Amino acid sequence: MLLGNDDEAVKRLPKPVDVSVGEQIMIRFVYVIAFCIRKEYALASSEMKNLIRNIKSIKQGDYFKQLYIAELFSRFVNAPVKGKEEKEKTMSSLRKEMKQNFSSWNLDAAVDVQLRWLMKQLETTA
Repeated sequence: MLLGNDDEAVKRLPKPVDVSVGEQIMIRFVYVIAFCIRKEYALASSEMKNLIRNIKSIKQGDYFKQLYIAELFSRFVNAPVKGKEEKEKTMSSLRKEMKQNFSSWNLDAAVDVQLRWLMKQLETTA
């Protein structure tokens, strides 16, 4: 229904006060993904900095896992704004990390769908 209509999909996200802390984190990842789809990496990077700060301030639930995923995303969104050689080095490093940790990433991605999206991006940019 909203496939290909990013602006409308983002508008329909619930307001942060209406959802749990974990859902708030997930919603913020949706914004980062939307910025990446639009190739607005500066906005994605800015949102990732804010999200990481937010996760560090929460320190509850899956804090360490969410922080780890956010740091992976941060590397991913910052890669396109670097030079071509540095971008490829970062992407190669992320792909290598994914291969080394595939079983745990795959298990986590069943719940943390933002990680599944990142894994797909790393697979398709190989």
